[in-house]
Amino acid sequence: MGESEEYINRILQELDIYSLDQYTNETFSGRMTFSDLLKELIVSGWSGVNGKDFLSWLWNVFFYELSAAKPLFLKMLLFSVLFAVLNRFFITKKGYVTEMSFLVIYGSMMVWLLTSFLMLKDVITEGVSGACSFFTALIPTYSAILLISGNATSAGMFYELSFALICALEWLMKLVFLPGIHIYVLIGLVDHLFEEERFSKLADLIESGIKLMLKLSLSAVLGLGAVRSMLSVGQDHITQNTVLKSLSALPGVGNGFRFAEEVVFSCGILVKNCVGIAGILLILLICMVPIAKIFVFTLLYRVLAAVLQPFSDKRIVDGVFRVAKGCELYLKIMVDTMLLFLIDIALLTFTTTYT
Repeated sequence: MGESEEYINRILQELDIYSLDQYTNETFSGRMTFSDLLKELIVSGWSGVNGKDFLSWLWNVFFYELSAAKPLFLKMLLFSVLFAVLNRFFITKKGYVTEMSFLVIYGSMMVWLLTSFLMLKDVITEGVSGACSFFTALIPTYSAILLISGNATSAGMFYELSFALICALEWLMKLVFLPGIHIYVLIGLVDHLFEEERFSKLADLIESGIKLMLKLSLSAVLGLGAVRSMLSVGQDHITQNTVLKSLSALPGVGNGFRFAEEVVFSCGILVKNCVGIAGILLILLICMVPIAKIFVFTLLYRVLAAVLQPFSDKRIVDGVFRVAKGCELYLKIMVDTMLLFLIDIALLTFTTTYT
Protein backbone atom coordinates (compact mmCIF):
# COMPACT_ATOMS: atom_id res chain seq x y z
CA MET A 1 0.00 0.00 0.00
CA GLY A 2 2.85 2.38 0.88
CA GLU A 3 4.52 1.74 -2.48
CA SER A 4 1.25 2.45 -4.31
CA GLU A 5 0.82 5.73 -2.44
CA GLU A 6 4.35 6.72 -3.42
CA TYR A 7 3.63 6.00 -7.09
CA ILE A 8 0.36 7.95 -6.92
CA ASN A 9 2.11 10.95 -5.36
CA ARG A 10 4.74 10.88 -8.07
CA ILE A 11 2.06 10.72 -10.76
CA LEU A 12 0.24 13.69 -9.24
CA GLN A 13 3.48 15.66 -9.15
CA GLU A 14 4.03 14.98 -12.84
CA LEU A 15 0.55 16.22 -13.80
CA ASP A 16 0.25 19.90 -14.66
CA ILE A 17 -3.01 20.93 -12.98
CA TYR A 18 -2.13 24.56 -12.28
CA SER A 19 -4.48 25.92 -14.95
CA LEU A 20 -7.31 23.72 -13.66
CA ASP A 21 -6.72 24.88 -10.08
CA GLN A 22 -6.60 28.50 -11.20
CA TYR A 23 -9.83 28.21 -13.17
CA THR A 24 -11.77 26.39 -10.43
CA ASN A 25 -10.43 28.77 -7.78
CA GLU A 26 -11.75 31.77 -9.73
CA THR A 27 -15.04 30.10 -10.68
CA PHE A 28 -15.93 28.87 -7.20
CA SER A 29 -14.45 31.85 -5.29
CA GLY A 30 -11.74 29.82 -3.56
CA ARG A 31 -14.15 27.25 -2.09
CA MET A 32 -12.90 24.42 -4.31
CA THR A 33 -9.94 23.56 -6.50
CA PHE A 34 -9.46 20.71 -8.92
CA SER A 35 -6.51 19.26 -6.99
CA ASP A 36 -8.48 19.23 -3.71
CA LEU A 37 -11.36 17.35 -5.32
CA LEU A 38 -8.97 14.95 -7.06
CA LYS A 39 -7.18 14.09 -3.81
CA GLU A 40 -10.48 13.54 -2.01
CA LEU A 41 -11.59 11.12 -4.73
CA ILE A 42 -8.29 9.20 -4.65
CA VAL A 43 -8.27 8.89 -0.86
CA SER A 44 -11.98 8.53 -0.03
CA GLY A 45 -13.73 7.70 -3.30
CA TRP A 46 -17.37 8.76 -3.59
CA SER A 47 -17.57 9.28 0.18
CA GLY A 48 -15.36 12.32 -0.29
CA VAL A 49 -18.07 14.01 -2.39
CA ASN A 50 -20.75 15.76 -0.33
CA GLY A 51 -23.95 15.46 -2.36
CA LYS A 52 -26.04 17.34 0.22
CA ASP A 53 -23.94 20.48 -0.14
CA PHE A 54 -24.33 20.33 -3.91
CA LEU A 55 -28.13 19.98 -3.74
CA SER A 56 -28.35 22.76 -1.15
CA TRP A 57 -26.23 25.03 -3.33
CA LEU A 58 -28.35 24.27 -6.40
CA TRP A 59 -31.55 24.91 -4.44
CA ASN A 60 -30.23 28.32 -3.29
CA VAL A 61 -29.25 29.23 -6.86
CA PHE A 62 -32.74 28.35 -8.11
CA PHE A 63 -34.58 30.48 -5.55
CA TYR A 64 -32.12 33.36 -5.90
CA GLU A 65 -32.79 33.53 -9.64
CA LEU A 66 -36.52 33.17 -9.01
CA SER A 67 -36.59 36.12 -6.62
CA ALA A 68 -34.44 38.22 -8.99
CA ALA A 69 -36.68 37.60 -12.03
CA LYS A 70 -40.02 37.91 -10.21
CA PRO A 71 -40.42 41.75 -10.40
CA LEU A 72 -40.11 41.81 -14.19
CA PHE A 73 -42.74 39.11 -14.65
CA LEU A 74 -45.10 40.76 -12.16
CA LYS A 75 -44.79 43.98 -14.16
CA MET A 76 -45.70 42.20 -17.41
CA LEU A 77 -48.60 40.45 -15.69
CA LEU A 78 -49.92 43.75 -14.29
CA PHE A 79 -49.82 45.48 -17.68
CA SER A 80 -51.57 42.58 -19.39
CA VAL A 81 -54.31 42.47 -16.74
CA LEU A 82 -54.77 46.25 -17.00
CA PHE A 83 -55.17 46.06 -20.76
CA ALA A 84 -57.67 43.19 -20.45
CA VAL A 85 -59.77 45.14 -17.92
CA LEU A 86 -59.76 48.31 -20.05
CA ASN A 87 -60.55 46.36 -23.18
CA ARG A 88 -63.48 44.52 -21.61
CA PHE A 89 -65.18 47.20 -19.50
CA PHE A 90 -64.26 50.56 -21.06
CA ILE A 91 -63.78 49.85 -24.76
CA THR A 92 -66.95 48.35 -26.13
CA LYS A 93 -66.19 48.45 -29.85
CA LYS A 94 -63.19 47.29 -31.73
CA GLY A 95 -61.56 50.02 -33.72
CA TYR A 96 -58.71 52.51 -33.79
CA VAL A 97 -58.59 53.04 -30.01
CA THR A 98 -58.55 49.31 -29.31
CA GLU A 99 -55.73 48.63 -31.78
CA MET A 100 -53.66 51.55 -30.53
CA SER A 101 -54.12 50.36 -26.94
CA PHE A 102 -53.05 46.87 -27.96
CA LEU A 103 -49.98 48.18 -29.82
CA VAL A 104 -48.91 50.23 -26.78
CA ILE A 105 -49.30 47.31 -24.39
CA TYR A 106 -47.81 44.76 -26.78
CA GLY A 107 -44.91 47.09 -27.63
CA SER A 108 -44.09 47.45 -23.92
CA MET A 109 -44.36 43.70 -23.51
CA MET A 110 -42.02 43.14 -26.47
CA VAL A 111 -39.41 45.47 -24.96
CA TRP A 112 -39.52 43.66 -21.61
CA LEU A 113 -39.54 40.22 -23.22
CA LEU A 114 -36.60 41.01 -25.49
CA THR A 115 -34.66 42.65 -22.64
CA SER A 116 -35.01 39.61 -20.41
CA PHE A 117 -34.33 37.28 -23.33
CA LEU A 118 -31.10 39.09 -24.23
CA MET A 119 -30.04 38.78 -20.59
CA LEU A 120 -30.33 35.02 -21.05
CA LYS A 121 -28.17 35.30 -24.16
CA ASP A 122 -25.33 36.53 -21.97
CA VAL A 123 -26.03 33.71 -19.48
CA ILE A 124 -25.82 30.94 -22.07
CA THR A 125 -22.80 32.52 -23.79
CA GLU A 126 -20.91 32.66 -20.51
CA GLY A 127 -22.08 29.15 -19.57
CA VAL A 128 -20.91 27.53 -22.81
CA SER A 129 -17.70 29.59 -22.74
CA GLY A 130 -17.02 28.51 -19.15
CA ALA A 131 -17.58 24.84 -19.95
CA CYS A 132 -15.32 25.09 -23.01
CA SER A 133 -12.59 26.89 -21.01
CA PHE A 134 -12.60 24.24 -18.30
CA PHE A 135 -12.60 21.40 -20.85
CA THR A 136 -9.71 23.08 -22.71
CA ALA A 137 -7.71 23.16 -19.46
CA LEU A 138 -8.66 19.54 -18.71
CA ILE A 139 -7.57 18.10 -22.08
CA PRO A 140 -3.75 18.26 -21.53
CA THR A 141 -4.03 16.90 -17.98
CA TYR A 142 -6.32 14.04 -18.96
CA SER A 143 -4.21 13.22 -22.02
CA ALA A 144 -1.10 13.06 -19.82
CA ILE A 145 -2.70 10.69 -17.31
CA LEU A 146 -3.98 8.52 -20.17
CA LEU A 147 -0.39 8.26 -21.39
CA ILE A 148 0.89 7.37 -17.90
CA SER A 149 -1.77 4.68 -17.49
CA GLY A 150 -0.66 2.95 -20.69
CA ASN A 151 -3.21 4.42 -23.12
CA ALA A 152 -0.96 6.33 -25.51
CA THR A 153 -3.17 5.89 -28.59
CA SER A 154 -6.30 6.95 -26.67
CA ALA A 155 -4.43 9.99 -25.33
CA GLY A 156 -3.50 11.17 -28.82
CA MET A 157 -6.98 10.67 -30.25
CA PHE A 158 -8.65 12.29 -27.24
CA TYR A 159 -6.37 15.34 -27.54
CA GLU A 160 -7.17 15.87 -31.22
CA LEU A 161 -10.89 15.08 -31.19
CA SER A 162 -11.60 17.10 -28.02
CA PHE A 163 -10.12 20.29 -29.43
CA ALA A 164 -12.05 19.66 -32.65
CA LEU A 165 -15.23 19.29 -30.55
CA ILE A 166 -14.64 22.61 -28.80
CA CYS A 167 -13.96 24.44 -32.08
CA ALA A 168 -17.09 22.94 -33.68
CA LEU A 169 -19.23 23.88 -30.67
CA GLU A 170 -17.99 27.48 -30.58
CA TRP A 171 -18.51 27.80 -34.34
CA LEU A 172 -22.06 26.46 -34.13
CA MET A 173 -22.89 28.75 -31.19
CA LYS A 174 -21.74 31.89 -33.02
CA LEU A 175 -23.05 31.16 -36.50
CA VAL A 176 -26.02 28.82 -36.08
CA PHE A 177 -27.58 28.35 -32.65
CA LEU A 178 -27.67 31.85 -31.15
CA PRO A 179 -28.58 33.72 -34.40
CA GLY A 180 -31.18 31.05 -35.19
CA ILE A 181 -32.88 31.36 -31.77
CA HIS A 182 -32.86 35.16 -31.94
CA ILE A 183 -34.46 35.12 -35.38
CA TYR A 184 -36.99 32.54 -34.16
CA VAL A 185 -38.08 34.68 -31.18
CA LEU A 186 -38.12 37.94 -33.16
CA ILE A 187 -40.24 36.41 -35.92
CA GLY A 188 -42.65 35.03 -33.32
CA LEU A 189 -43.06 38.41 -31.59
CA VAL A 190 -43.48 40.35 -34.84
CA ASP A 191 -45.92 37.76 -36.17
CA HIS A 192 -48.34 38.45 -33.30
CA LEU A 193 -48.58 42.13 -34.16
CA PHE A 194 -51.09 40.99 -36.78
CA GLU A 195 -54.40 39.30 -36.11
CA GLU A 196 -53.53 36.50 -38.52
CA GLU A 197 -50.26 34.55 -38.22
CA ARG A 198 -48.03 35.03 -41.26
CA PHE A 199 -44.63 33.67 -40.21
CA SER A 200 -45.53 30.83 -37.83
CA LYS A 201 -44.44 28.11 -40.27
CA LEU A 202 -41.08 29.81 -40.78
CA ALA A 203 -40.60 30.00 -37.00
CA ASP A 204 -41.50 26.31 -36.65
CA LEU A 205 -39.01 25.47 -39.41
CA ILE A 206 -36.21 27.31 -37.59
CA GLU A 207 -37.09 25.58 -34.30
CA SER A 208 -37.07 22.14 -35.94
CA GLY A 209 -33.74 22.87 -37.62
CA ILE A 210 -32.07 23.86 -34.34
CA LYS A 211 -33.38 20.80 -32.52
CA LEU A 212 -32.26 18.54 -35.37
CA MET A 213 -28.73 19.97 -35.32
CA LEU A 214 -28.51 19.46 -31.55
CA LYS A 215 -29.57 15.82 -31.94
CA LEU A 216 -27.03 15.32 -34.72
CA SER A 217 -24.29 16.86 -32.56
CA LEU A 218 -24.99 14.48 -29.68
CA SER A 219 -25.15 11.52 -32.05
CA ALA A 220 -21.87 12.56 -33.69
CA VAL A 221 -20.04 12.83 -30.36
CA LEU A 222 -21.37 9.47 -29.22
CA GLY A 223 -20.51 7.83 -32.55
CA LEU A 224 -17.01 9.33 -32.71
CA GLY A 225 -16.40 8.31 -29.11
CA ALA A 226 -17.42 4.73 -29.85
CA VAL A 227 -15.25 4.57 -32.99
CA ARG A 228 -12.32 6.12 -31.11
CA SER A 229 -12.65 3.51 -28.38
CA MET A 230 -12.80 0.63 -30.85
CA LEU A 231 -9.68 1.83 -32.64
CA SER A 232 -7.52 2.94 -29.71
CA VAL A 233 -8.31 0.78 -26.69
CA GLY A 234 -7.36 -2.47 -28.37
CA GLN A 235 -4.06 -1.01 -29.60
CA ASP A 236 -3.28 0.30 -26.11
CA HIS A 237 -4.02 -3.08 -24.58
CA ILE A 238 -1.70 -4.82 -27.03
CA THR A 239 1.05 -2.26 -26.39
CA GLN A 240 0.74 -2.60 -22.64
CA ASN A 241 0.87 -6.42 -22.78
CA THR A 242 3.90 -6.25 -25.07
CA VAL A 243 5.75 -3.98 -22.64
CA LEU A 244 4.93 -6.19 -19.64
CA LYS A 245 5.98 -9.40 -21.41
CA SER A 246 9.20 -7.78 -22.63
CA LEU A 247 10.07 -6.72 -19.09
CA SER A 248 9.29 -10.14 -17.66
CA ALA A 249 11.60 -11.71 -20.23
CA LEU A 250 14.66 -9.92 -18.84
CA PRO A 251 16.88 -12.44 -17.09
CA GLY A 252 17.14 -12.13 -13.33
CA VAL A 253 15.19 -8.89 -12.79
CA GLY A 254 12.32 -9.46 -15.22
CA ASN A 255 9.68 -10.41 -12.68
CA GLY A 256 10.58 -7.44 -10.45
CA PHE A 257 10.35 -5.00 -13.36
CA ARG A 258 7.05 -6.53 -14.46
CA PHE A 259 5.58 -6.19 -10.98
CA ALA A 260 6.71 -2.56 -10.69
CA GLU A 261 5.29 -1.75 -14.12
CA GLU A 262 1.96 -3.35 -13.26
CA VAL A 263 1.78 -1.27 -10.08
CA VAL A 264 2.54 1.90 -12.05
CA PHE A 265 -0.14 1.09 -14.64
CA SER A 266 -2.68 0.28 -11.89
CA CYS A 267 -1.94 3.52 -10.03
CA GLY A 268 -2.16 5.42 -13.30
CA ILE A 269 -5.58 3.92 -14.04
CA LEU A 270 -6.78 4.88 -10.54
CA VAL A 271 -5.62 8.48 -10.97
CA LYS A 272 -7.04 8.56 -14.51
CA ASN A 273 -10.47 7.49 -13.31
CA CYS A 274 -10.40 10.03 -10.49
CA VAL A 275 -9.36 12.79 -12.93
CA GLY A 276 -12.25 11.79 -15.20
CA ILE A 277 -14.77 11.76 -12.32
CA ALA A 278 -13.47 15.11 -11.02
CA GLY A 279 -13.83 16.57 -14.51
CA ILE A 280 -17.40 15.25 -14.80
CA LEU A 281 -18.39 16.67 -11.39
CA LEU A 282 -16.89 20.09 -12.10
CA ILE A 283 -18.50 20.31 -15.54
CA LEU A 284 -21.82 19.55 -13.83
CA LEU A 285 -21.21 22.34 -11.31
CA ILE A 286 -20.15 24.83 -13.99
CA CYS A 287 -23.13 24.10 -16.24
CA MET A 288 -25.81 23.84 -13.56
CA VAL A 289 -25.72 27.58 -12.74
CA PRO A 290 -26.70 28.77 -16.26
CA ILE A 291 -29.09 25.82 -16.57
CA ALA A 292 -30.84 26.88 -13.33
CA LYS A 293 -31.10 30.51 -14.52
CA ILE A 294 -32.53 29.59 -17.91
CA PHE A 295 -34.91 27.07 -16.33
CA VAL A 296 -36.28 29.75 -13.98
CA PHE A 297 -37.02 32.13 -16.86
CA THR A 298 -38.55 29.33 -18.94
CA LEU A 299 -40.79 28.34 -16.03
CA LEU A 300 -41.88 31.93 -15.38
CA TYR A 301 -42.65 32.55 -19.05
CA ARG A 302 -44.76 29.40 -19.10
CA VAL A 303 -46.59 30.40 -15.91
CA LEU A 304 -47.18 33.91 -17.24
CA ALA A 305 -48.68 32.57 -20.48
CA ALA A 306 -50.91 30.15 -18.54
CA VAL A 307 -52.15 32.89 -16.18
CA LEU A 308 -52.83 35.37 -19.01
CA GLN A 309 -54.65 32.96 -21.33
CA PRO A 310 -58.16 33.08 -19.71
CA PHE A 311 -58.60 36.86 -19.93
CA SER A 312 -55.80 38.46 -21.97
CA ASP A 313 -55.51 39.04 -25.72
CA LYS A 314 -54.54 35.87 -27.59
CA ARG A 315 -51.70 37.64 -29.38
CA ILE A 316 -50.07 38.69 -26.11
CA VAL A 317 -50.33 35.15 -24.75
CA ASP A 318 -48.89 33.67 -27.95
CA GLY A 319 -46.03 36.20 -27.88
CA VAL A 320 -45.10 35.25 -24.32
CA PHE A 321 -45.37 31.57 -25.20
CA ARG A 322 -43.06 32.03 -28.21
CA VAL A 323 -40.40 33.59 -25.97
CA ALA A 324 -40.84 30.65 -23.57
CA LYS A 325 -40.14 28.30 -26.51
CA GLY A 326 -37.01 30.31 -27.29
CA CYS A 327 -35.88 29.89 -23.68
CA GLU A 328 -36.48 26.16 -24.01
CA LEU A 329 -34.09 26.14 -26.98
CA TYR A 330 -31.52 27.99 -24.85
CA LEU A 331 -32.00 25.40 -22.13
CA LYS A 332 -31.64 22.53 -24.60
CA ILE A 333 -28.40 24.00 -25.95
CA MET A 334 -26.94 24.35 -22.46
CA VAL A 335 -27.99 20.85 -21.40
CA ASP A 336 -26.69 19.31 -24.64
CA THR A 337 -23.38 21.17 -24.27
CA MET A 338 -22.99 19.67 -20.82
CA LEU A 339 -23.88 16.22 -22.15
CA LEU A 340 -21.36 16.52 -25.01
CA PHE A 341 -18.48 16.95 -22.57
CA LEU A 342 -19.81 14.44 -20.05
CA ILE A 343 -20.27 11.73 -22.70
CA ASP A 344 -16.79 12.36 -24.13
CA ILE A 345 -15.08 12.02 -20.72
CA ALA A 346 -17.28 9.24 -19.33
CA LEU A 347 -17.00 7.04 -22.44
CA LEU A 348 -13.22 7.34 -22.58
CA THR A 349 -12.82 6.81 -18.82
CA PHE A 350 -14.92 3.65 -18.96
CA THR A 351 -13.39 2.12 -22.08
CA THR A 352 -9.75 2.69 -20.98
CA THR A 353 -10.28 0.99 -17.62
CA TYR A 354 -9.22 -2.64 -17.91
CA THR A 355 -6.98 -5.10 -16.16
